[in-house]
Amino acid sequence: MKKTCWRFLVLMVLLISCLQAEIQKTESISFGPMQIGENRIPIDSKNIDLVINAQGLKVSAEINQHSFEWVRFNKVLLLPRARVKIVIDSHNQEMYLKYQDQIILPQYSPNKLFFSEFYVSLFQPDDILLFVNNQNVGRISIVSKQGQISNANKNHMIDYSCAPYNLHIEGLDNEYISVGCILHKIGRFKREAGMLEIYWTSANYILDDHSLPPYIATMVNNHPVKFKVTGKKGDKRIVTIKASVPKNLHRLKFAMGLGPYYYETNHNIEIKKAGWAPVGMLYSKYDITQGSSLRFFDAFVWKDGYFNNSGMYFAYDLAVAFDNRFMVIPLLGFQGLSVKYSKDYGSYHKIIYPQGLELVYMHPFGKRNYSLIMGLFTNASVVEDHYKNFWIRYGKKIFWELNYISWKKEEKEASMWGLSVGFPLMQFL
Repeated sequence: MKKTCWRFLVLMVLLISCLQAEIQKTESISFGPMQIGENRIPIDSKNIDLVINAQGLKVSAEINQHSFEWVRFNKVLLLPRARVKIVIDSHNQEMYLKYQDQIILPQYSPNKLFFSEFYVSLFQPDDILLFVNNQNVGRISIVSKQGQISNANKNHMIDYSCAPYNLHIEGLDNEYISVGCILHKIGRFKREAGMLEIYWTSANYILDDHSLPPYIATMVNNHPVKFKVTGKKGDKRIVTIKASVPKNLHRLKFAMGLGPYYYETNHNIEIKKAGWAPVGMLYSKYDITQGSSLRFFDAFVWKDGYFNNSGMYFAYDLAVAFDNRFMVIPLLGFQGLSVKYSKDYGSYHKIIYPQGLELVYMHPFGKRNYSLIMGLFTNASVVEDHYKNFWIRYGKKIFWELNYISWKKEEKEASMWGLSVGFPLMQFL
């Protein structure tokens, strides 16, 4: 049993290392007050033009190739930004820049050059305005190179938050766009439905009223959203947004798992190896809020005797990282144990209090709507009952679970481990 436990721990370490390597492939992941996202479409300075239109000024502008990163707007929409360097040859001391209604004061060098570096959003079509003596004398436009864009799937940044809703955008197939989603519950208890908020922006197109993005579209059913947009060159397009909005959002869900497990018991130094045996798993989850829930599980294995382990826990999202794809979820609650070593022995029942933790990696290795979950329960500090439970779960609606459960008290012991397949049963409320 100890060897199995150590093997399981080594496997968890290896999987965590693989996750870390996968995440670190993207250079734009970082920590700090600015929430940096993952770069999932190819874009660099070769795809962006800085078009300068200035009156009587010698202006140069360029984008730093190594400054590209994706930043979340309102924790939903991923927007690329990069650092632009502007140099202006002018003898006039009264000069400043304006970008997104923010005044930017440039530095001034002894050779009479104004220069400044700052971040600009590449998917928000705002111009950089040049001012001399409080008069607008020029602008620098940020334009994506349409000629190099040929595959909508590679240039549409549809965030993972939209993955469950089968979202599609038509009409901007050769344009850079970014889209993010939030699903809200609306309606009364037991009759809650979904309202999908879709945040979107385009690199070169805005609405006909010239308001600047990001824009919001809301959907309460599967009817599409249609609207007109105008490009920087004056051309017009009709854009259609389609998505599958869930009609009912149930709070209570049930799932079941089945598989072969290796079952072993020890009673008063008499070792009884039951070998492989059938196992049944029952899972239940009641959503309290978007980030908290009550969870119930039951694992039952039988062969001659049986081992039944059930538990109820409060779970909540303690921390998120890596662009909201990695979550840490504490599990606080209690469990019940029932053991019958064989037909010759009576049943043993006990309430125990192991506490647990889950590490959840959403959309692992680019697999949309999949999840990779590693978790554990333990109360190793308690002398009377030693309990350990480790599991790794992978999939979406149908999932695979590798599980190990061990309990020991004095000379009584039971353990089981194996691989099971899980599938949804029903949902309501």
